[in-house]
Amino acid sequence: MKKPVYLLLLSFAFSTSQAVYLEWNPGGEGMIAATASSYFTSANIGALLPEYTVNGAGMNPDDTHQCTWQPIHWVADNGDSQSCWIKFEFDKAYRLAALYVWNYNHTFSSGNELDRGMRKVRITYSQDDVNYSELGVYEFAQATGENNYACNTVVDFEGNNAKYVTLAVVYDPVNPMHNWGDPSYTGLSEIRFTRLSDPVCGDPGTVYLAGDLNKNCYIDLEDLVLLLSNWLKCSDPANIECDL
Repeated sequence: MKKPVYLLLLSFAFSTSQAVYLEWNPGGEGMIAATASSYFTSANIGALLPEYTVNGAGMNPDDTHQCTWQPIHWVADNGDSQSCWIKFEFDKAYRLAALYVWNYNHTFSSGNELDRGMRKVRITYSQDDVNYSELGVYEFAQATGENNYACNTVVDFEGNNAKYVTLAVVYDPVNPMHNWGDPSYTGLSEIRFTRLSDPVCGDPGTVYLAGDLNKNCYIDLEDLVLLLSNWLKCSDPANIECDL
């Protein structure tokens, strides 16, 4: 099983680009949809929908998650716990940097439901929602049950291009590890994606063509002017006639 790297930063250097948080923004740019194999509807607080994992519900200003029985989590319906999945869609394909996970985080006076959190998860991604590639199988850390629960699982997306990402539990009847032990329900509190910003000329690692004298990533008349302004000049230290 691949193990995640545990971090708390929401932006970081990756290759020669910077990671940018993809906002929940239906109808706009960024993350536009979250769907799931099913969702549980509580008689007390209503449907625990997949979009609650991406719309900021239950998040504190310091990017920690609350611990409360409110519609701020996604929970798969009873009977779907061992085969559930949740899928996220962006407005276009992005070079994804990382996935940040806040697992299912709910406790109450007589106990807790932290064992509902997703545990062994297969992550796949696609540009067309038909042909999927597997990023790997990961273990999501259990939530802490605190009211300021900080992200404790980060998965490196390695810059892969994706418009769709699916998280699906992996169930083994001999050794069930699809969640942290609940026999009936599986859920998730919050996820976030970061993408790599588009590279620009001048980034570290930029390759300049021979003749690109002003290093603007184009060879044009400006480079010719620079060349002509130094025409016949020299910098050879062994030549006393060099005027430079």
